[in-house]
Amino acid sequence: MKRIRLLFLYLLAAVFLTASVFSMVNHFRTARLVSNHIQYSAWSLAQLELELQKFYTNIALYGANAIDHNQLMFSYDLLWNRLNVFLVGKENRTLRARFNAEIKIRNLYNTLQDNEQRITDLKAGDKAQQQLLTQQFYPYVQQVRELVMLNFTGKESTKMYEGVLESQKHLAWLLAGLFAVGLTLIITLLRQARRFNRLAHQDPLTGLANRGLFNDSLEASCTNSRQPDSHFALCLIKLNHFKEINHYLGYRQGDELLQKVAQRLREHVRRQDLVARLDGDNFAVILNNLQNDSEALDLARYFRQSLVFDFFIKGRATQIDTSVGVSIFPLHGLQPAELLQAASLALYQAKSAGSTTRVELFRAEMAEHQTRQTTLLLDLKRQLQFCDATSELQLHYLPLYRAADRQLTGIEALLRWHHPHYDAINPIEIFELAENHGLGMALGNWLFERLEYDYHHSEVRWPDDIKVALNLSISMFNPALPSWINQVLQRHVLRPRQLVLELNEATLTQDLQRSTGILKALQDQGIRVALDNFGSGVSSLTTLKALAIDILKLDRSLVQQLSQHQRQQQFVDSIIALCHRLQIQVVAEGVESEEDARCLQAMRCDEIQGFLHSLPLPTSELAPYLQQTSLPAIRTENNPSS
Repeated sequence: MKRIRLLFLYLLAAVFLTASVFSMVNHFRTARLVSNHIQYSAWSLAQLELELQKFYTNIALYGANAIDHNQLMFSYDLLWNRLNVFLVGKENRTLRARFNAEIKIRNLYNTLQDNEQRITDLKAGDKAQQQLLTQQFYPYVQQVRELVMLNFTGKESTKMYEGVLESQKHLAWLLAGLFAVGLTLIITLLRQARRFNRLAHQDPLTGLANRGLFNDSLEASCTNSRQPDSHFALCLIKLNHFKEINHYLGYRQGDELLQKVAQRLREHVRRQDLVARLDGDNFAVILNNLQNDSEALDLARYFRQSLVFDFFIKGRATQIDTSVGVSIFPLHGLQPAELLQAASLALYQAKSAGSTTRVELFRAEMAEHQTRQTTLLLDLKRQLQFCDATSELQLHYLPLYRAADRQLTGIEALLRWHHPHYDAINPIEIFELAENHGLGMALGNWLFERLEYDYHHSEVRWPDDIKVALNLSISMFNPALPSWINQVLQRHVLRPRQLVLELNEATLTQDLQRSTGILKALQDQGIRVALDNFGSGVSSLTTLKALAIDILKLDRSLVQQLSQHQRQQQFVDSIIALCHRLQIQVVAEGVESEEDARCLQAMRCDEIQGFLHSLPLPTSELAPYLQQTSLPAIRTENNPSS
């Protein structure tokens, strides 16, 4: 299609050039005809008639003593010269060939030549000679006048005139066609130019400004805003969990979501602001003409709120959320690169779990945080390449007890990292670091390799029926997860019935239909799935109804000081009873007092874990718990980062 359009454009240009050549040739032809008719024919004959009439009149005037002989001879010389010019001049060649003009004019010339002596010797008052000369030249006066008239009104003159009109008519049509073709060509070229300009400065999917136009606008804003009271803000926007949405729901739905986000941004920013799509799910807004710094945050929070909505795909609602990082000129930089770096650091902070508003203004400590994140990322990549006793990255194990008789039933593997420079790193930060930099699969492989290493280097053999609960990266929860775990367990000491995968509600409810298929495939292999941290967020009974969960883990916020709050007891008791009716096992995590443990036991909670019996233990301290026959002494050490 593009080639056809290009060929059509070339054809239009060729027609335009050809029509231009023809119009120019015809124009010159018409101009030549008109010039010949007016300048050569009309002018020459008119001048000849004028000179002849003047000479003829001067003969009569001389005879009446009105002029002297010199004036008569002067008119004679002028007529002589005019006749010579007419008879020998190339410019009169066409005229001499028409109307027998050459014969008639030559006869006049001969007559003038024959009477030269008579004219020279003519005396004033010589009536006979004057009458003779008058009779000889009078016929020529009439003949020249007829030639003039024929030249203007005769058949040939009329034919020439009609030819001129016809030529002008053809020229008019040709010029009209030329104008139409030229206009079409110009419109086409303008549209092509507008299209190329739009492609050069507009994102084809969303219609927003692209990165090129954004860079130019940001540089222009920096240049035009150097007055003391001039402010503008740069906002970088990223959709949360867009990769998962795009992967699980399909790229077509992902494109529709990006278009929806672009539409909402256009509707909720001011006219003087620029909205751009940089790449993927990354957007930017330049907020111009700000009065103060707080206005930038207010505007950012306003249009960020417009991007929190339910996106309906195939009858299902997917919650959309965004994070925004803000930098302000000139507070955070005078150059585009400085503002972009500051906004990027603020965006990273907005995306982190610690952000409550999802809109962050750049602060100096964010640069230090970025340095820390870069160091941790490089060290994490290095740590994921091996598993041994000297590794900084380790697994600690939190024992899991049956509530009824306090017998050990399993262990939960918890990720621990004691960094040589930053000390204990929060496991949430480790998982986020892996997720944000594509290390989710690498971390999952490391977790199973570390389990294998700890199993073989344990002082005692792990019981064959012990459960091992494990958290995986969010990105790993996809349709390929059951197949991947099956391959891992084929070369692992753990059997499928021993493995418990702990998943939070946000991961499971992102796409209930997809989650249902993944859970069924895992359960068909004998792997159990636990709904972690139930009650910590927006957990709902819909999750329990829609998904076949094997284990539900009550969040520590529901368990701590349970014995002191009757209403909380009623709530937890109802959850446990409901789960048992749904054949879901209930585990209470974060149990720290004997009173809370007895209360859970009375509610028929299946299993408990927490600091009441043990902190998370390294492999070297796990042996007594694996071979115990009664409860160990209560651990009272400070709780490390959980």
